[in-house]
Amino acid sequence: TVTVAGDGVPVPVTDGAGNPVLVPLGARCWGTEDHTGGATAVTIDHHSFLTGVTISADAEAGLQPLTITATNTYDPGITVVTKVVVNAPDPDAVYTFTIECTITESDGTISRVPLLSGQSPVELGNGATTSFAALLGATCTITEVTTGAFVASFSEEGGIVDATPDGSITIGPNNAITVTNTFPPPIPPTTTPPPGAVLPQSGPSPMVVLLASLLAAFAATLVVGRRRPSTS
Repeated sequence: TVTVAGDGVPVPVTDGAGNPVLVPLGARCWGTEDHTGGATAVTIDHHSFLTGVTISADAEAGLQPLTITATNTYDPGITVVTKVVVNAPDPDAVYTFTIECTITESDGTISRVPLLSGQSPVELGNGATTSFAALLGATCTITEVTTGAFVASFSEEGGIVDATPDGSITIGPNNAITVTNTFPPPIPPTTTPPPGAVLPQSGPSPMVVLLASLLAAFAATLVVGRRRPSTS
């Protein structure tokens, strides 16, 4: 097992003591790559027994060096992130997001992968957009760090999206995520009436009260008159 960086520098195969591994005359060697790091395509010049490099006899050349080259090709997918705010209490407020991406290898190993362009964290105001590039097939999650009295919802397009949009998307060639923060509706301001203004009455008007009082007094007079004893 050999770990090779992507810088094009060959890495010798050595034993436990750090000495070059020797193979016998007539041996055939090839290599496979266990972890591709999310590469879109992997090409190995000697990838099987049939394509393996063979140790041949050469009395004058001495030890024969063998080289196996693996070429990994990485293709990016672009994702556009848009911020929308409904009932924003502060139109100039900005909201902070983090972007994290992982890739799942063929053996199930999950590894974090860096962004190919863009940055994390990133700040966006209402109506603003940003974009980042990540490996095709990577799963990238947009997380809003800013908290507040709002309900956040996500809309996802492109790639492979979740059944319930949550800001996590498997990157395709072109992707879009809209993050919407909805604040409660604003409360109408309370106004103070100017001096001398007549306020609306919550009960009966003064005229109605006066008429009711007069009618009650008149009824009482009639009752008293009917109960006065006769003097004749």
